[in-house]
Amino acid sequence: MLAWLVMLLLLAAPAPAAADRPDPGSNPVGVVREWDAALNAHDTQAAMALMAVGAAVQADRAPQEPDQVRGWIEQLIRENVQVDLIGSPQVDSTVSARFGAATNVTWHARLSMERFRLSGAPSVDATLGAVVVDSRLALLSLRPDPAWAELLVQPQ
Repeated sequence: MLAWLVMLLLLAAPAPAAADRPDPGSNPVGVVREWDAALNAHDTQAAMALMAVGAAVQADRAPQEPDQVRGWIEQLIRENVQVDLIGSPQVDSTVSARFGAATNVTWHARLSMERFRLSGAPSVDATLGAVVVDSRLALLSLRPDPAWAELLVQPQ
């Protein structure tokens, strides 16, 4: 009878609170995976929620305002972007004057966008680079491989 009562109590116990569960965004690779999932779901709000205050996208476009970062994400979504992360990322911890203590995450990806599809390439190889500071993206770069132009259908 006592064993039955203990079993009922265990079954009735609430599940661990969300705060007790591991947060996939608590590590830099998890943050990048979450951002990728938000982008692929075309969820601007979720993607922006992972960006740090003062974040920049595409390293050659700094400094940027949050509206510019949002605009970049929204443009990708308008082009029906899909980013498939391939393999394992390269992860390096670093300290820099710009970001302080940070983790660089570089990932090979397959990038699909309307502009590529219209040009005859359903997807192209790309590199996703991120600088993660305090579980937020401080810098994000999504670059197609320069050889992608060779995949395009050339007019005869």
